[in-house]
Amino acid sequence: MYDVLRGTVWAVHVTGMENLVKGWKQKVTWRDLAMISALSFLISICSIATGAQAGNGKQSSGRREQADWQAQVRERVAQKDLPAALAIAERRLEEAPQDMEARGWRARLLNWLGRRAEAEREYRTVLESFPNDTDVLQGLADVLMAQQKYDEALALLSRARDLLPRSAEVEVRRGRALRAMGRSEEARNAFREALALEPKNDEARAGLDSVAEGPRHELRVGADFDKFNYTDHWRGVTLSLRSDLASRWTSNFSSTFYHRAGQEATRFSGALTYRLSHRDALTAGFAAARDQGVIPKGEAFFEYGHGMNFGKKSFVRGMEVSYGQRWLWFALPRILTLTPSMLLYLPRDWTWQVSLTMARSRFPGLPAGWRPSGMTRLIFPLHRRVYGNVFYAVDVLRGVSRPVARKKTDELWILLCHPFLIASSNSSSGSAPRALLCRPSWPRRRASACSSRLSWDEEPGGTASSNGGTRGRKKSASSGKRL
Repeated sequence: MYDVLRGTVWAVHVTGMENLVKGWKQKVTWRDLAMISALSFLISICSIATGAQAGNGKQSSGRREQADWQAQVRERVAQKDLPAALAIAERRLEEAPQDMEARGWRARLLNWLGRRAEAEREYRTVLESFPNDTDVLQGLADVLMAQQKYDEALALLSRARDLLPRSAEVEVRRGRALRAMGRSEEARNAFREALALEPKNDEARAGLDSVAEGPRHELRVGADFDKFNYTDHWRGVTLSLRSDLASRWTSNFSSTFYHRAGQEATRFSGALTYRLSHRDALTAGFAAARDQGVIPKGEAFFEYGHGMNFGKKSFVRGMEVSYGQRWLWFALPRILTLTPSMLLYLPRDWTWQVSLTMARSRFPGLPAGWRPSGMTRLIFPLHRRVYGNVFYAVDVLRGVSRPVARKKTDELWILLCHPFLIASSNSSSGSAPRALLCRPSWPRRRASACSSRLSWDEEPGGTASSNGGTRGRKKSASSGKRL
C-alpha cells in the first residue's frame, strides 16, 4: 500500500516539478511552492513507512523461524522422542551458533538422555553469557546433582535463590540437595518454605515426607530360639535402646539374656556410630558378659561402611561395602575376625549380600590358626509384609593343632521373615546405620535378623549379631559369619 501511494505521490511530484521548471520562465506563485513542499513531505513519509515494514517483516520471519524449531522440539519431547528433539536443537545451532536458547535446549536434552558431562559443558557455556539466568542455574544444578556433586549444585541453587527469592521450584531443588548431603534439618526447612509458597506443590510435600523426623529414641525387645536334636534348646531375649544423639552421632546399648547348655548368661554391649559424610559411617563398640563359659567374656569391634547410589535406571540401584573387625575373649581362646562384605540393592526391593570372614583362633599352648568362611544371601519380597531369605554358607573347618586336616561344611537355608519379628531380633546390632548410607535399609535389617541361625558360633564379622552371644561350638577354633 505504501509503495502504491509513494508511486502516485512521486508522479504528481514530478509533474509539479516540470511545471515549476516551465514556470521559471513564467511567474511562480506561492501556492505552487506550497504544493511542491507538501508532496516532498509525503514522499519522505512513505519511504520511511516502507523501510519499517520491510524491517518488521524480517524480524517477524526470524521469530516465526525460532518459534517453529522450538515447537518441533516440544512436540518431540511430548512424544518422548528425545534423540529427534536433540537433532532439531543441533540443526538450529548449525544455523545460528550464537542462539543461547538452542544451547539451553541442547543442554536440557543431553541431561535427560543421561549424557551428563556434555550437558554440564553446554550449561556452563550458556551460563558464561547469562550468569544470572535462574533457569540455567537450576538446569546446571540438576546435572550436578545427577553426578553427585552436591556441594556445587547447592552453591548454584543458592545463587538462584538470591536472584529469585520466592520460588518454590528453587526451594524444592535446594531441599533435595540438602537431603542428599545428609543435612536433614535444613532440607526440611527448604521443603517447608516451598510449601508455604505453593501449598499444593506435590514435590515439596513428598520431599518433606522423605525427611520427616523419626523418633530420637527407639526401644526394642526381641527373642531368639534354637532347637537341636542332640542337646537342649537355646534361647535368648534382647532389650536394646537406640538413640540419635546428634545429627551425626547414634548410640546403641543392649542387654541379652541367654539360656545355653543349661547355663544362664548375660551380655551387655554398647556402640557409637559417627557419620563421616552422607555416605560414610564408622561404628565402634564393646561388650562384657557374665559368660558362664558359653559366651565371650568380652568383645570389642569396629566397622566402616560406604554406600553408593547408581540411580533407578541401573539394574544395581545401589551398593554398600563395609569392613569390620571383632575381638572375642572367651575363658580360654582368643578370636580375631576380619570381615569385608558387600550388599547390592536390586529392583523390586530385592537385595543380595556377599561376605567373607577370616577368623584367627588362639588357644593357650597352641599355635594360632586361621579359618575362612563365606556366605551369600538373597532377600526377596513375598507379600506386603513378608520376605523370603535364601542363603548359602561355606565354612572350612581347620584343626588348630593339625592345620593340614581340612573339611568343608556347606549350608543352605531358606527362611521366611516378618518385619515385626525381624526388627525386634535385630536390636543389639552395633553396626553402622546403613539406612543412612545408600537407601532405607530395613531389608538389610531383615537380613541381619533372619540369618541369626546360620552357625552355632558367635558372629565374627563387622555387624553385631542379633542375639549378641556365642553359639558356642565345643571345638571353637573359629566362628562363622552371621549378618
